[in-house]
This record gives sequence, structure tokens and C-alpha cells, in this order.
Amino acid sequence: MYEDSNCFVINKPSGLTVHPAATTKDEKTLVEILEEERGEKVFLVHRLDKGTTGCLLIAKSQDACEKLQEQFRSRSVNKKYFAICYGVPDQKQAIIESPVGRSLINRTKMSLFKTSKSRDAITNYKVISEAGDLSLLQCKIETGRTHQIRVHLRYIGCPILGDDKYFTDASDKVSKGFDINNICLHAAELIFMPIDSKDKQIINAPIPEYFKYSAKKCGLSL
Repeated sequence: MYEDSNCFVINKPSGLTVHPAATTKDEKTLVEILEEERGEKVFLVHRLDKGTTGCLLIAKSQDACEKLQEQFRSRSVNKKYFAICYGVPDQKQAIIESPVGRSLINRTKMSLFKTSKSRDAITNYKVISEAGDLSLLQCKIETGRTHQIRVHLRYIGCPILGDDKYFTDASDKVSKGFDINNICLHAAELIFMPIDSKDKQIINAPIPEYFKYSAKKCGLSL
């Protein structure tokens, strides 16, 4: 969706793990696919979960990666997501500010149970649409912790439909009832400053068809 001499932005599809790890030995990751296609090494500036779609910023060199990651650390990058949730927040617009860290019980999950390694996490949300017990939320994150939006929305009683880690019995029942097999979380917009420019880039990733279809099934307006 964007490219310059230092980086590029792709619209990440669902179902791809972005980076090699111990659990990805039998599957090809997004980084490996990109490096094969481009014939050069690439560097992830940030990450998206396997099921999450949308804007993903990738650097062409380690130096460019570090400079772009500094924008994330300084919170000068803007990231907007859409999420379809089971539950409607009591407040239609609010800020969730609660530290996120690795779960002490299940190391594949994150938790709000504070430990010495928990890190500050801030998610701004607002309700875009609602239908009965379901809602479409817009989330803007000031920090980029692992599974941050998923954990925070679960915390306020609004787990994301199709989420296989942070579901509740009720959200799982709805997801199965509507045949939603993928997490309904989309990284819709990314705003950042290219390294060799004084003008910010605003990148918008089209909402995928599965997300539109899921929203329609739930009676929600995008």
C-alpha cells in the first residue's frame, strides 16, 4: 500500500504468522514469504497477530527499522483498529489504561495480572455500532503490547468474536453460531513519518470481506 527507499506497508492477510518462532517450524511465515518474493532481507517494525489483518510496516534495513521503531516508542505513530465484539461497553467512548504482561499460568497468553515484567498499555476505544449484545468498536492504541487490544477488550467484558485465546463461553457461542472462525480485528489505519520526509503518511487498509460479512451477520454497520 506504500513504499519508499527505507520501508513499505502491506495489507497483511489473515492466517499468516509474521515472524519465525518455535511454534512456526512447519509453516512459512510472512517474513519468509516477503524475503523470497523480494529477494532481500526485510525487518518487522512492529507485529500483528496471525489472525489480524491490515496495515503492517516493514523496513528494508536494520538501521531503518530502528529509526521507525523509535517513532513507536515515542508514541508518535497513530494506529487505528476495528473490532467486532460480544458485549457493549457501558461507556461509549473511554480509555483503557492497564498494564499487560505475560501470563504466569499460560505462557502463550498475556494477562492484566501485574508482575514485575508487566508494561504500561493504553487503548482508546469508541463504539461505532451496536446490535443487541454485539458491538463494533474503533480502537486507537498508544502502546503496542502483545495482544493488547484483545486483552483490554476482554477485560471490559467485550471479547472479540473469533478470538481463540481470550474468549468467554458467551462470545465463543456467538462466534460458532455465526460461523466466525477468524478473529474480527483489523488494523485499518497507520500514520507515521517516513525517514526521509517531513510529511506524515496516512495509510488505510481496506476492510476485508470476512470482516464485512461478519459485521453484516451481527447486524452491525461499518
